Amino acid sequence: MSLLSIVQDAMTQCGFTSPTVVYASNDDLVKQFLALSKVAGDWEMDFGGWRQLKVLGTMTGDGTSTDFDLPADFEEFMPGYPL
Repeated sequence: MSLLSIVQDAMTQCGFTSPTVVYASNDDLVKQFLALSKVAGDWEMDFGGWRQLKVLGTMTGDGTSTDFDLPADFEEFMPGYPL
């Protein structure tokens, strides 16, 4: 998902015309949505439960098993992740 698609969806849901560009736009309304998206993104980074993924892992399967053990440092699935 890109910033452009996020702003396009938000503006469409609010009843505005969907923009074709965001950063290079001179439209004040698009600039407002850009600023709001930055505020929302900052909030998610600070309070949304996100963390940096620093550990790379490898999962080796046998081609038949559908279950696997979670890593020892596993904390949680992303909210809304289908199980």
